[in-house]
Amino acid sequence: MAVKEFFKEKTEAAIASSKDKQVYRKDRIVESLLNIRGEGHIEINERIIPGHFFTGHVKSEAEAARRWLRDGERYPLIQPKDVDSAISQGFSPQEEARKGLREISSSYRKGYQPYIGFKWHGITQSDRRTRMVDLADIAKGVELTEYMNLRGLSGNSKVYPFRGSNIVGAETISIIPSTREGKPNYEIKLTHVPVDLVPERKAMIWNLDSLSKEGPRNMDYRGSKRGDLEDGFSFSPKSIAAYLDVCLSCSNEGNNVPLEMSPFLFLNSEDMEFYHKLRNNALVRNVGDGSLRKLYEAETSNILMDYLIGKRRIPDASSSQKLQQKKIISYKVRKPSERIAA
Repeated sequence: MAVKEFFKEKTEAAIASSKDKQVYRKDRIVESLLNIRGEGHIEINERIIPGHFFTGHVKSEAEAARRWLRDGERYPLIQPKDVDSAISQGFSPQEEARKGLREISSSYRKGYQPYIGFKWHGITQSDRRTRMVDLADIAKGVELTEYMNLRGLSGNSKVYPFRGSNIVGAETISIIPSTREGKPNYEIKLTHVPVDLVPERKAMIWNLDSLSKEGPRNMDYRGSKRGDLEDGFSFSPKSIAAYLDVCLSCSNEGNNVPLEMSPFLFLNSEDMEFYHKLRNNALVRNVGDGSLRKLYEAETSNILMDYLIGKRRIPDASSSQKLQQKKIISYKVRKPSERIAA
């Protein structure tokens, strides 16, 4: 089924037809792309995928990119070891992610860090599974939320607090549209969502989960040797969009707890402009045959990480609230033609 107009991206041929700027070093990608205006694009001539993903029988860049997506590094957030320490020490996923960006910046040469996202694990005895979120998926989740705002579909999530135990949190149900024409909406159910202003909210967020079929994307691919992938999952764009819509639904009622406890880095309009440039104004030259192609998903996440590291300040919950009253998603929603042309 065809992609909805709002979500369409330029093809390789359409990108290649515009004026290009050659980029030969990975540490120049972010700056070069930020300087692109209008219909221009950059051509990246240095391999982005780390070399160790080409070992064994892996020969093509496409296969290596899939392996990077499967086995690639997600920065481990500093987090509490259990519920009691979460409540007493007050860890914030947002703040720990921002600390992670600073740590990555100080530990790696500019443009050559290996990360594509973040990870953490559940902190209850019954659920210690690894949770992962890739930056490209956060951007896709934001894009879904932009579409919902444009269509008047946002802020309608149902929240069902579980009053038997503060640690359990709420179950929520959100209706998230498909990015393709003619496909039905998805019902996304999240659990362990903090909605009450109680100390236990600092613990339950680490066990955020989705029970929906289209919720977390199981990352336990065949052949994986990584322990955190054997019993873990990655939050999909639909799950991220669902959480953002819960934030908006609660904010409409004067409740900012889900927003303040969000485990997903906030991306503002400036960040989304950069993401759209990655998808519509950048090509990579394959090392093997010299052909041009668009960025693979893991490459997109990795460059987004480089971009965020280079920013002086990462948006937090309070700054997002100030940008637009009662609107959690404060991004400038533009027509698809405007996004693709940028």
